Amino acid sequence: MNLHELDAFVLPKLAEFQTAGASIALIQEDRMVDAKGYGFRDVEAVLPYTAHTNGPIASVTKSFTALAILMLAENGALSVDDTVNHHLPEFDIQPEAEPIRIRHLLSHSSGIPSLTSSEMEWAALTGATKTRYPLANHDSLLAYGSDAQQWLIAAPGEQMRYCNYGFHLLGAIIERRANMPYEDFITDHILKPLKMKHSYFTKTRYEADEDATSAYIISQGARKKIPMPFRAVTAAGGLFSNGHDLARYLRMFLNEGQLDERRILSPAGVQSMTRPHITLPKEGRWHQSSYGFGLMRSDDFYGQVMMEHGGGLPFATSYIAWIPATGMGVAVLLNGVGYPTWRIAQVALALLLQEDWRELPFLRRERRLAALVGSYSSYRAGLQCTVRLTGDQLFMEQSNAHQQTSVPLLEEQYSETECQFVAPMMGERLSLMFKKHPSHIDLHMDRYVFRKKI
Repeated sequence: MNLHELDAFVLPKLAEFQTAGASIALIQEDRMVDAKGYGFRDVEAVLPYTAHTNGPIASVTKSFTALAILMLAENGALSVDDTVNHHLPEFDIQPEAEPIRIRHLLSHSSGIPSLTSSEMEWAALTGATKTRYPLANHDSLLAYGSDAQQWLIAAPGEQMRYCNYGFHLLGAIIERRANMPYEDFITDHILKPLKMKHSYFTKTRYEADEDATSAYIISQGARKKIPMPFRAVTAAGGLFSNGHDLARYLRMFLNEGQLDERRILSPAGVQSMTRPHITLPKEGRWHQSSYGFGLMRSDDFYGQVMMEHGGGLPFATSYIAWIPATGMGVAVLLNGVGYPTWRIAQVALALLLQEDWRELPFLRRERRLAALVGSYSSYRAGLQCTVRLTGDQLFMEQSNAHQQTSVPLLEEQYSETECQFVAPMMGERLSLMFKKHPSHIDLHMDRYVFRKKI
Protein backbone atom coordinates (compact mmCIF):
# COMPACT_ATOMS: atom_id res chain seq x y z
CA MET A 1 0.00 0.00 0.00
CA ASN A 2 1.50 3.31 -1.10
CA LEU A 3 -0.24 6.11 0.79
CA HIS A 4 1.79 8.69 -1.13
CA GLU A 5 -0.61 7.94 -3.97
CA LEU A 6 -3.44 9.14 -1.75
CA ASP A 7 -1.57 12.39 -1.06
CA ALA A 8 -0.98 12.89 -4.76
CA PHE A 9 -4.69 12.38 -5.42
CA VAL A 10 -6.11 14.53 -2.61
CA LEU A 11 -4.02 17.71 -2.75
CA PRO A 12 -4.83 18.64 -6.38
CA LYS A 13 -8.54 18.07 -5.69
CA LEU A 14 -8.47 20.46 -2.73
CA ALA A 15 -6.76 23.08 -4.87
CA GLU A 16 -9.12 22.59 -7.82
CA PHE A 17 -12.26 22.97 -5.71
CA GLN A 18 -10.94 25.74 -3.42
CA THR A 19 -11.34 23.54 -0.36
CA ALA A 20 -9.55 24.93 2.67
CA GLY A 21 -8.57 21.66 4.34
CA ALA A 22 -9.32 18.01 4.97
CA SER A 23 -8.43 15.03 7.13
CA ILE A 24 -8.38 11.30 6.47
CA ALA A 25 -8.13 8.41 8.93
CA LEU A 26 -7.55 4.82 7.76
CA ILE A 27 -8.29 1.66 9.78
CA GLN A 28 -6.96 -1.82 9.13
CA GLU A 29 -6.87 -4.91 11.35
CA ASP A 30 -8.42 -3.05 14.31
CA ARG A 31 -5.89 -0.25 14.35
CA MET A 32 -5.52 3.13 12.75
CA VAL A 33 -2.80 2.73 10.13
CA ASP A 34 -2.72 6.35 9.03
CA ALA A 35 -4.30 9.67 9.97
CA LYS A 36 -3.38 13.02 8.56
CA GLY A 37 -4.60 16.45 7.64
CA TYR A 38 -4.27 18.47 4.46
CA GLY A 39 -4.46 22.21 4.00
CA PHE A 40 -5.84 24.62 6.58
CA ARG A 41 -8.51 24.56 9.24
CA ASP A 42 -8.28 28.36 9.13
CA VAL A 43 -6.78 29.88 5.99
CA GLU A 44 -6.59 33.45 7.24
CA ALA A 45 -4.84 32.48 10.49
CA VAL A 46 -2.61 29.96 8.66
CA LEU A 47 -3.62 27.12 11.00
CA PRO A 48 -3.17 23.58 9.64
CA TYR A 49 -5.89 20.96 9.43
CA THR A 50 -4.82 17.81 11.32
CA ALA A 51 -6.37 14.42 12.04
CA HIS A 52 -7.35 15.83 15.45
CA THR A 53 -9.11 18.89 14.02
CA ASN A 54 -12.82 18.96 14.81
CA GLY A 55 -15.38 19.80 12.16
CA PRO A 56 -19.06 19.22 11.45
CA ILE A 57 -19.77 15.67 10.31
CA ALA A 58 -23.28 16.62 9.11
CA SER A 59 -25.47 13.62 8.24
CA VAL A 60 -22.92 11.09 9.47
CA THR A 61 -24.63 12.05 12.75
CA LYS A 62 -27.62 9.97 11.58
CA SER A 63 -25.68 6.77 12.25
CA PHE A 64 -25.22 7.88 15.88
CA THR A 65 -28.94 8.57 16.13
CA ALA A 66 -29.76 5.15 14.70
CA LEU A 67 -27.26 3.54 17.07
CA ALA A 68 -28.92 5.26 20.02
CA ILE A 69 -32.34 3.97 18.96
CA LEU A 70 -31.00 0.40 18.72
CA MET A 71 -29.39 0.77 22.14
CA LEU A 72 -32.71 1.86 23.64
CA ALA A 73 -34.40 -1.06 21.91
CA GLU A 74 -31.93 -3.50 23.46
CA ASN A 75 -32.61 -1.93 26.85
CA GLY A 76 -36.35 -2.48 26.41
CA ALA A 77 -37.25 1.22 26.22
CA LEU A 78 -38.79 0.86 22.77
CA SER A 79 -39.09 -1.36 19.71
CA VAL A 80 -38.24 -0.40 16.15
CA ASP A 81 -41.68 -1.77 15.27
CA ASP A 82 -43.41 0.77 17.55
CA THR A 83 -45.48 3.42 15.84
CA VAL A 84 -44.04 6.92 15.99
CA ASN A 85 -47.34 8.12 17.39
CA HIS A 86 -46.92 5.75 20.35
CA HIS A 87 -43.91 7.75 21.53
CA LEU A 88 -44.89 11.14 20.10
CA PRO A 89 -48.68 11.43 20.54
CA GLU A 90 -48.67 14.85 18.90
CA PHE A 91 -47.27 13.34 15.69
CA ASP A 92 -50.40 13.32 13.53
CA ILE A 93 -49.14 12.23 10.10
CA GLN A 94 -51.17 9.06 9.67
CA PRO A 95 -51.04 7.22 6.32
CA GLU A 96 -54.08 5.13 5.42
CA ALA A 97 -52.20 1.93 4.59
CA GLU A 98 -50.05 1.50 7.71
CA PRO A 99 -48.88 3.74 10.53
CA ILE A 100 -45.36 5.12 10.35
CA ARG A 101 -43.09 3.09 12.60
CA ILE A 102 -39.66 3.79 14.05
CA ARG A 103 -38.04 1.41 11.55
CA HIS A 104 -39.49 3.50 8.72
CA LEU A 105 -37.79 6.63 10.05
CA LEU A 106 -34.50 4.76 10.51
CA SER A 107 -34.52 3.62 6.87
CA HIS A 108 -35.95 6.80 5.29
CA SER A 109 -38.98 4.79 4.14
CA SER A 110 -41.76 6.61 6.03
CA GLY A 111 -43.37 7.97 2.88
CA ILE A 112 -42.62 11.53 4.02
CA PRO A 113 -40.54 13.41 1.42
CA SER A 114 -37.92 15.91 2.45
CA LEU A 115 -39.72 18.74 4.23
CA THR A 116 -36.67 20.99 3.60
CA SER A 117 -36.45 22.18 7.19
CA SER A 118 -32.70 21.50 7.26
CA GLU A 119 -32.09 22.99 3.84
CA MET A 120 -33.98 26.15 4.78
CA GLU A 121 -32.20 26.40 8.12
CA TRP A 122 -28.69 26.03 6.69
CA ALA A 123 -29.46 28.46 3.87
CA ALA A 124 -30.50 31.07 6.43
CA LEU A 125 -27.56 30.38 8.73
CA THR A 126 -25.06 30.77 5.88
CA GLY A 127 -26.69 33.93 4.56
CA ALA A 128 -28.02 32.40 1.33
CA THR A 129 -31.60 33.36 2.24
CA LYS A 130 -33.42 35.24 4.98
CA THR A 131 -36.32 32.81 5.42
CA ARG A 132 -35.96 30.90 8.65
CA TYR A 133 -38.48 29.12 10.83
CA PRO A 134 -37.88 29.34 14.61
CA LEU A 135 -37.02 25.65 15.03
CA ALA A 136 -35.60 25.83 18.53
CA ASN A 137 -36.51 22.36 19.82
CA HIS A 138 -38.29 19.13 18.93
CA ASP A 139 -41.68 20.59 19.78
CA SER A 140 -41.18 23.26 17.13
CA LEU A 141 -40.07 20.57 14.62
CA LEU A 142 -43.24 18.62 15.29
CA ALA A 143 -45.25 21.77 14.71
CA TYR A 144 -43.31 22.47 11.52
CA GLY A 145 -44.42 19.13 10.07
CA SER A 146 -48.05 19.39 11.15
CA ASP A 147 -49.26 20.12 7.60
CA ALA A 148 -47.30 17.29 5.94
CA GLN A 149 -50.18 14.80 5.82
CA GLN A 150 -51.06 15.89 2.29
CA TRP A 151 -47.45 15.59 1.15
CA LEU A 152 -47.06 11.84 1.67
CA ILE A 153 -45.73 10.15 -1.45
CA ALA A 154 -45.90 6.44 -0.59
CA ALA A 155 -47.10 3.97 2.01
CA PRO A 156 -44.57 3.36 4.80
CA GLY A 157 -41.96 0.81 3.81
CA GLU A 158 -42.49 1.17 0.05
CA GLN A 159 -39.88 3.73 -1.02
CA MET A 160 -36.61 5.14 0.26
CA ARG A 161 -36.75 8.96 0.22
CA TYR A 162 -34.03 10.68 2.23
CA CYS A 163 -35.71 12.70 4.99
CA ASN A 164 -33.88 14.76 7.62
CA TYR A 165 -37.19 15.41 9.35
CA GLY A 166 -37.55 11.72 10.16
CA PHE A 167 -34.26 11.71 12.05
CA HIS A 168 -35.31 14.77 14.00
CA LEU A 169 -38.35 12.76 15.05
CA LEU A 170 -36.00 9.97 16.16
CA GLY A 171 -34.12 12.52 18.24
CA ALA A 172 -37.38 13.48 19.92
CA ILE A 173 -38.15 9.81 20.64
CA ILE A 174 -34.69 9.34 22.19
CA GLU A 175 -35.34 12.32 24.48
CA ARG A 176 -38.75 10.97 25.55
CA ARG A 177 -37.56 7.41 26.22
CA ALA A 178 -34.21 8.29 27.79
CA ASN A 179 -35.63 11.23 29.75
CA MET A 180 -32.67 13.41 28.86
CA PRO A 181 -31.63 15.70 26.01
CA TYR A 182 -30.64 13.90 22.82
CA GLU A 183 -27.13 15.38 22.90
CA ASP A 184 -26.59 14.17 26.48
CA PHE A 185 -27.64 10.64 25.60
CA ILE A 186 -25.26 10.46 22.64
CA THR A 187 -22.45 11.91 24.75
CA ASP A 188 -22.98 9.72 27.82
CA HIS A 189 -23.79 6.43 26.10
CA ILE A 190 -21.73 6.55 22.88
CA LEU A 191 -19.04 9.25 22.83
CA LYS A 192 -17.71 8.77 26.36
CA PRO A 193 -17.70 4.94 26.34
CA LEU A 194 -15.88 4.97 22.99
CA LYS A 195 -13.44 7.59 24.32
CA MET A 196 -14.36 9.98 21.54
CA LYS A 197 -13.20 12.70 23.89
CA HIS A 198 -13.17 15.56 21.42
CA SER A 199 -16.56 15.04 19.76
CA TYR A 200 -19.41 17.32 20.75
CA PHE A 201 -22.56 19.18 19.70
CA THR A 202 -22.56 22.59 21.33
CA LYS A 203 -21.49 26.05 20.26
CA THR A 204 -19.90 26.54 23.69
CA ARG A 205 -17.57 23.57 23.16
CA TYR A 206 -16.74 24.76 19.65
CA GLU A 207 -15.79 28.24 20.81
CA ALA A 208 -13.53 26.74 23.49
CA ASP A 209 -11.96 24.24 21.07
CA GLU A 210 -8.40 25.20 20.12
CA ASP A 211 -8.37 22.78 17.17
CA ALA A 212 -11.65 23.27 15.32
CA THR A 213 -12.28 24.20 11.71
CA SER A 214 -13.54 27.51 10.47
CA ALA A 215 -16.52 27.48 8.11
CA TYR A 216 -16.08 28.24 4.42
CA ILE A 217 -18.61 28.48 1.62
CA ILE A 218 -18.22 29.09 -2.10
CA SER A 219 -19.97 32.40 -2.85
CA GLN A 220 -20.00 33.88 -6.34
CA GLY A 221 -17.29 31.44 -7.33
CA ALA A 222 -14.88 32.33 -4.52
CA ARG A 223 -14.16 30.84 -1.10
CA LYS A 224 -15.63 32.91 1.73
CA LYS A 225 -15.21 32.51 5.49
CA ILE A 226 -18.40 32.71 7.56
CA PRO A 227 -19.20 32.30 11.27
CA MET A 228 -19.68 28.61 12.08
CA PRO A 229 -23.45 27.95 11.87
CA PHE A 230 -25.25 25.95 14.55
CA ARG A 231 -28.74 24.49 14.71
CA ALA A 232 -30.70 23.96 17.89
CA VAL A 233 -31.98 20.51 16.81
CA THR A 234 -29.09 18.19 16.04
CA ALA A 235 -30.22 14.55 15.57
CA ALA A 236 -30.06 14.70 11.76
CA GLY A 237 -26.65 16.33 11.46
CA GLY A 238 -25.28 18.35 14.38
CA LEU A 239 -22.25 16.43 15.68
CA PHE A 240 -18.67 17.72 15.51
CA SER A 241 -15.88 15.13 15.36
CA ASN A 242 -12.44 14.40 13.93
CA GLY A 243 -10.47 11.66 12.22
CA HIS A 244 -9.10 10.08 15.40
CA ASP A 245 -12.49 9.90 17.12
CA LEU A 246 -14.28 8.62 14.04
CA ALA A 247 -11.64 5.89 13.69
CA ARG A 248 -12.67 4.62 17.11
CA TYR A 249 -16.31 4.75 16.07
CA LEU A 250 -15.60 2.66 12.98
CA ARG A 251 -13.55 0.16 14.97
CA MET A 252 -16.56 -0.39 17.21
CA PHE A 253 -18.64 -1.45 14.20
CA LEU A 254 -15.81 -3.59 12.82
CA ASN A 255 -15.72 -5.34 16.22
CA GLU A 256 -19.48 -6.02 16.07
CA GLY A 257 -20.47 -3.37 18.57
CA GLN A 258 -17.54 -3.49 21.00
CA LEU A 259 -14.32 -1.53 21.50
CA ASP A 260 -11.65 -1.99 24.15
CA GLU A 261 -13.86 -4.47 26.01
CA ARG A 262 -16.66 -1.91 26.20
CA ARG A 263 -19.81 -3.15 24.47
CA ILE A 264 -22.01 -0.48 22.91
CA LEU A 265 -24.40 -2.68 20.95
CA SER A 266 -24.85 -6.42 20.55
CA PRO A 267 -23.67 -8.18 17.37
CA ALA A 268 -27.35 -8.72 16.54
CA GLY A 269 -27.95 -5.00 16.93
CA VAL A 270 -25.07 -4.18 14.58
CA GLN A 271 -26.47 -6.67 12.08
CA SER A 272 -29.86 -4.97 12.36
CA MET A 273 -28.27 -1.61 11.55
CA THR A 274 -26.23 -2.90 8.62
CA ARG A 275 -28.55 -5.33 6.85
CA PRO A 276 -30.70 -4.03 3.96
CA HIS A 277 -34.06 -2.59 5.03
CA ILE A 278 -35.10 -0.77 1.87
CA THR A 279 -33.81 -0.98 -1.68
CA LEU A 280 -32.68 2.28 -3.19
CA PRO A 281 -34.99 3.58 -5.92
CA LYS A 282 -32.09 3.79 -8.37
CA GLU A 283 -28.38 3.31 -8.47
CA GLY A 284 -26.96 5.94 -6.18
CA ARG A 285 -23.90 8.11 -6.64
CA TRP A 286 -21.95 5.65 -4.50
CA HIS A 287 -23.44 2.63 -6.32
CA GLN A 288 -25.23 1.69 -3.11
CA SER A 289 -27.85 -1.00 -3.25
CA SER A 290 -29.84 -0.38 -0.08
CA TYR A 291 -30.27 1.56 3.15
CA GLY A 292 -30.04 -0.04 6.59
CA PHE A 293 -30.71 1.88 9.80
CA GLY A 294 -28.85 5.19 9.55
CA LEU A 295 -26.37 3.62 7.13
CA MET A 296 -26.09 2.97 3.41
CA ARG A 297 -24.90 -0.32 2.03
CA SER A 298 -23.01 -1.19 -1.15
CA ASP A 299 -22.92 -4.88 -2.02
CA ASP A 300 -20.10 -4.87 -4.55
CA PHE A 301 -17.11 -2.74 -3.72
CA TYR A 302 -14.40 -4.92 -5.26
CA GLY A 303 -16.64 -7.87 -4.42
CA GLN A 304 -17.12 -6.80 -0.78
CA VAL A 305 -20.01 -5.41 1.22
CA MET A 306 -19.27 -1.82 2.25
CA MET A 307 -21.21 0.14 4.86
CA GLU A 308 -21.14 3.91 4.56
CA HIS A 309 -22.72 7.28 5.14
CA GLY A 310 -21.89 10.76 3.99
CA GLY A 311 -22.70 14.19 5.26
CA GLY A 312 -23.01 17.45 3.38
CA LEU A 313 -23.53 21.03 4.49
CA PRO A 314 -22.88 24.25 2.55
CA PHE A 315 -19.70 24.65 4.61
CA ALA A 316 -18.55 21.10 5.46
CA THR A 317 -18.65 17.58 4.07
CA SER A 318 -17.82 14.20 5.59
CA TYR A 319 -17.91 10.48 4.94
CA ILE A 320 -17.35 7.22 6.81
CA ALA A 321 -17.11 3.74 5.34
CA TRP A 322 -15.96 0.29 6.38
CA ILE A 323 -15.70 -3.18 4.88
CA PRO A 324 -16.74 -5.68 7.57
CA ALA A 325 -15.10 -8.72 5.94
CA THR A 326 -11.66 -7.10 5.70
CA GLY A 327 -11.56 -4.98 8.85
CA MET A 328 -10.85 -1.86 6.82
CA GLY A 329 -12.40 1.57 7.27
CA VAL A 330 -11.97 5.23 6.42
CA ALA A 331 -13.20 8.59 7.68
CA VAL A 332 -12.91 11.78 5.63
CA LEU A 333 -13.74 15.36 6.64
CA LEU A 334 -13.56 18.44 4.41
CA ASN A 335 -13.51 22.03 5.61
CA GLY A 336 -16.02 23.31 3.07
CA VAL A 337 -17.53 21.80 -0.05
CA GLY A 338 -15.71 20.54 -3.09
CA TYR A 339 -14.60 17.20 -4.43
CA PRO A 340 -16.92 14.50 -3.04
CA THR A 341 -15.66 12.95 0.18
CA TRP A 342 -16.97 9.53 -0.85
CA ARG A 343 -14.66 9.51 -3.85
CA ILE A 344 -11.62 10.32 -1.70
CA ALA A 345 -12.67 7.55 0.71
CA GLN A 346 -13.09 4.98 -2.04
CA VAL A 347 -9.63 5.75 -3.40
CA ALA A 348 -8.26 5.23 0.12
CA LEU A 349 -10.11 1.93 0.57
CA ALA A 350 -8.94 0.72 -2.84
CA LEU A 351 -5.37 1.44 -1.74
CA LEU A 352 -5.92 -0.53 1.47
CA LEU A 353 -7.29 -3.41 -0.60
CA GLN A 354 -4.28 -3.08 -2.92
CA GLU A 355 -6.59 -2.67 -5.90
CA ASP A 356 -6.02 -0.39 -8.88
CA TRP A 357 -7.84 2.68 -7.62
CA ARG A 358 -7.47 4.42 -10.99
CA GLU A 359 -10.06 2.03 -12.39
CA LEU A 360 -12.79 3.03 -9.96
CA PRO A 361 -15.92 3.74 -12.07
CA PHE A 362 -16.17 7.40 -11.14
CA LEU A 363 -12.52 8.02 -12.05
CA ARG A 364 -12.98 6.35 -15.41
CA ARG A 365 -15.97 8.62 -15.97
CA GLU A 366 -14.01 11.71 -14.90
CA ARG A 367 -11.33 10.89 -17.47
CA ARG A 368 -13.94 10.20 -20.13
CA LEU A 369 -15.67 13.54 -19.63
CA ALA A 370 -12.43 15.49 -19.29
CA ALA A 371 -11.28 14.20 -22.66
CA LEU A 372 -14.31 15.81 -24.32
CA VAL A 373 -13.66 19.29 -22.92
CA GLY A 374 -12.39 21.92 -25.31
CA SER A 375 -13.12 24.13 -28.31
CA TYR A 376 -14.81 22.64 -31.37
CA SER A 377 -15.14 24.12 -34.87
CA SER A 378 -17.25 23.16 -37.88
CA TYR A 379 -15.92 23.00 -41.43
CA ARG A 380 -13.72 26.05 -42.08
CA ALA A 381 -14.75 27.36 -38.64
CA GLY A 382 -18.13 28.49 -39.90
CA LEU A 383 -19.56 27.66 -36.46
CA GLN A 384 -17.87 27.11 -33.14
CA CYS A 385 -18.81 25.76 -29.74
CA THR A 386 -17.11 25.04 -26.45
CA VAL A 387 -17.60 22.01 -24.21
CA ARG A 388 -16.80 22.67 -20.58
CA LEU A 389 -16.99 20.59 -17.41
CA THR A 390 -18.43 21.98 -14.18
CA GLY A 391 -18.24 19.43 -11.38
CA ASP A 392 -19.65 16.26 -12.94
CA GLN A 393 -21.69 18.02 -15.60
CA LEU A 394 -20.73 18.74 -19.21
CA PHE A 395 -22.12 21.87 -20.87
CA MET A 396 -22.06 22.94 -24.50
CA GLU A 397 -21.75 26.68 -25.07
CA GLN A 398 -22.14 28.80 -28.18
CA SER A 399 -21.84 32.56 -28.38
CA ASN A 400 -21.61 35.48 -30.75
CA ALA A 401 -21.86 39.25 -30.45
CA HIS A 402 -25.60 39.05 -29.78
CA GLN A 403 -26.25 36.02 -27.61
CA GLN A 404 -24.81 33.18 -25.59
CA THR A 405 -26.31 29.75 -24.95
CA SER A 406 -25.30 27.04 -22.51
CA VAL A 407 -27.02 23.66 -22.38
CA PRO A 408 -26.24 20.61 -20.21
CA LEU A 409 -25.17 17.40 -21.92
CA LEU A 410 -26.71 14.32 -20.32
CA GLU A 411 -24.73 11.14 -20.84
CA GLU A 412 -26.65 8.13 -22.15
CA GLN A 413 -24.23 5.57 -23.62
CA TYR A 414 -20.51 5.30 -24.14
CA SER A 415 -17.83 3.04 -25.54
CA GLU A 416 -14.12 3.37 -26.20
CA THR A 417 -14.79 5.36 -29.38
CA GLU A 418 -18.27 6.87 -28.99
CA CYS A 419 -20.11 8.81 -26.28
CA GLN A 420 -23.79 9.60 -26.74
CA PHE A 421 -25.54 12.48 -24.97
CA VAL A 422 -28.86 14.28 -25.09
CA ALA A 423 -29.38 18.02 -24.62
CA PRO A 424 -32.62 19.87 -23.85
CA MET A 425 -32.99 22.44 -26.62
CA MET A 426 -36.10 24.38 -27.67
CA GLY A 427 -38.37 22.03 -25.75
CA GLU A 428 -36.95 18.89 -27.35
CA ARG A 429 -34.27 16.28 -26.64
CA LEU A 430 -31.44 16.78 -29.08
CA SER A 431 -29.11 13.79 -29.56
CA LEU A 432 -25.37 14.39 -29.72
CA MET A 433 -22.50 12.01 -30.25
CA PHE A 434 -18.78 12.40 -29.68
CA LYS A 435 -16.66 10.15 -31.93
CA LYS A 436 -13.02 9.66 -30.99
CA HIS A 437 -10.32 9.39 -33.64
CA PRO A 438 -6.53 9.14 -33.23
CA SER A 439 -5.97 12.82 -34.10
CA HIS A 440 -9.30 14.47 -33.23
CA ILE A 441 -12.74 14.19 -31.65
CA ASP A 442 -15.85 14.92 -33.70
CA LEU A 443 -19.07 16.20 -32.16
CA HIS A 444 -22.11 15.22 -34.24
CA MET A 445 -25.10 17.46 -33.50
CA ASP A 446 -28.14 17.46 -35.77
CA ARG A 447 -26.81 18.32 -39.26
CA TYR A 448 -23.51 19.67 -38.00
CA VAL A 449 -20.13 18.18 -37.22
CA PHE A 450 -17.75 20.06 -34.92
CA ARG A 451 -14.14 18.99 -34.53
CA LYS A 452 -11.63 19.26 -31.71
CA LYS A 453 -8.00 18.49 -32.48
CA ILE A 454 -6.16 16.35 -29.97
